[in-house]
Amino acid sequence: MWKFDDDADRRAFWAGVYGDANFMAFAAKIRPLIAEQQNKLMLSAPWGPQP
Repeated sequence: MWKFDDDADRRAFWAGVYGDANFMAFAAKIRPLIAEQQNKLMLSAPWGPQP
């Protein structure tokens, strides 16, 4: 689980990850082993801790 300040922060992070040749080499090896993946964007609950 990752926390981002906003959508621009999330997009910048993943642009950096996918621009990393070492990560892409790792992803090519592990991708066949992943049976399922789910992505969800979540918001903090209004009654929970706030930054």
